Amino acid sequence: MTIEEFLAEMREHEAWRWEGEIDIHSHDSTGDTPLHWALWRSDDQLTKALVEAGVDVNSRGEDGFTPLHVAVAQENAAMARYLAAAGASWGAVNEFGQSPLERAKQADSPEMRQLALGAEPI
Repeated sequence: MTIEEFLAEMREHEAWRWEGEIDIHSHDSTGDTPLHWALWRSDDQLTKALVEAGVDVNSRGEDGFTPLHVAVAQENAAMARYLAAAGASWGAVNEFGQSPLERAKQADSPEMRQLALGAEPI
């Protein structure tokens, strides 16, 4: 799926109906961006395409979740690693007082916990 196809699909979703023109930097009614949505959908290819297109990898979405929070919540270590390499902050704190680093250290996934051990909390 291309970014354009994804954005067109998003226009049909309730959370985006209030929004005027939707682009890669837009936020839905809860605050999430297309990057958050791609991560929640576990679409690694689209996630990479959005990052390469210049989205903010530290943008805040619903409840202050950053894209890295989402990757950790999904236990998607590959995307967490990718986002961190693109400048995502392991130390960003959401509205629950949790950082992606703290969540990764407590993950069920051994790969995610191992990734957290080497993460820099920037």
